[in-house]
Amino acid sequence: MKAWFPYLPLMTLMAVECAAAGVYFLLSYRRVDEATYRTWLPNVLVGGVLLWAVGLAVGRWLVPTAADPDNLPSRQANAVTGSARWMGGEARRVSAATHAKTPGGWRWIGAPAGAAETWPHVAVARGASLPVGKEGIACVAWSGGVIAVGGYTGGYFTQSVFMLPFPAAGSGGTAGRAPGAAARRGGVAGAAERGETGVLQIAALPQPTHDAAAGIAGGDVYVLGGGQAAPVADVYRIHAGRVSRLPALPRPLSDASAVPWTQDGQAGFLVLGGYDGRVFNTTARWYFVTPHGRLASHAMFQMPVGLRYTALAAGGQEVLWAGGLTPSGAPSTAVFAWRSGTRPRIIARLPVALAKAAAFTWHDFLIVAGGVAADGNPSRVIWAVRLSDGSTRRVGELPVPLADMGYAQWGVLGVLVGGWTGHSMNPYLYRVEVTGRAGAEGGTA
Repeated sequence: MKAWFPYLPLMTLMAVECAAAGVYFLLSYRRVDEATYRTWLPNVLVGGVLLWAVGLAVGRWLVPTAADPDNLPSRQANAVTGSARWMGGEARRVSAATHAKTPGGWRWIGAPAGAAETWPHVAVARGASLPVGKEGIACVAWSGGVIAVGGYTGGYFTQSVFMLPFPAAGSGGTAGRAPGAAARRGGVAGAAERGETGVLQIAALPQPTHDAAAGIAGGDVYVLGGGQAAPVADVYRIHAGRVSRLPALPRPLSDASAVPWTQDGQAGFLVLGGYDGRVFNTTARWYFVTPHGRLASHAMFQMPVGLRYTALAAGGQEVLWAGGLTPSGAPSTAVFAWRSGTRPRIIARLPVALAKAAAFTWHDFLIVAGGVAADGNPSRVIWAVRLSDGSTRRVGELPVPLADMGYAQWGVLGVLVGGWTGHSMNPYLYRVEVTGRAGAEGGTA
């Protein structure tokens, strides 16, 4: 019904005209001969149906709906000015908040209000350092810091769980938001909250691992899968510095991506992609804690194609992922989006194929940082993808090329931890801050 709603005024007008004509001829039945009546009445009915169809077509041309968000005619919207043409000819500015609250859940073409013709600017600064550089770290944003789990140093796999101080600049937001008071009482970040500074080891897993998926649910950190020479199905819970083993996953899982996700008011995390050593995972699952304190999961959607090492982010009620290693072994250029009640779809293409990159969201943009290209070399380029029209632009650079790093987001701030530079393992945390820059032209770099 929502998809038809914009057409109802015109459709109703045409229906009223048909009804009026029908009533007129019924009342005039005795004034005309029967032959004329039988000829005119079918013509009126056919004409009414045609008018109704014309009204539907005109309404579809004038008013975009949730039924066809990907095929809006160019006369309906302008991607540069961020305006949409409504019935009556008035151009109305559409804000990011508008399409976020639209019941149909679709996205207007155009930049966020106040940010039309604006592309983001990304600044990167080096922060704290791990004791040793490594790649394949699983990261989650926590209150006042970022938790880094496992990783590979180039010579051995690690089982340590570190807390690194999260940069204080910027403002809070919904994506990657740290847990609240209930989570802080869990004591995972207890040492940092007692006033200590720097990098702290807060726990150690029973087994070394790398390329695991990690997330927060019910105030605790959960670590899923990973492995060493082969993927594993291990699941660990970290609470108050203690690590406990939970029932294993149905199948081993490694190289998956995770992002905070709230469903029906309950906070948890979404795990997407990865593989079990042979078969690529195509089921995206949301993990949450039940009222009885148990970790549970629910299948959210099926990916069009399985991917390893895809860059995953979430903004509002939309899940986004870019690049990744395909089953053929080649990196991908595709940028996918998914909303509840819809199927994943490709909304853009990266200028270069990438895997093992990091992703963050900022207003109407997806920020993709680093990654490894098809030639096997890490990249230092930071790309912005405008979600409304699929255009891309180079908006910054990392201090060094990076791939397979841990990453997390807290509001407008992102963080990168570790990664492979092409020559060595990076030990540093990098702060990624996204801001607006007015006047930049759109386009694909």
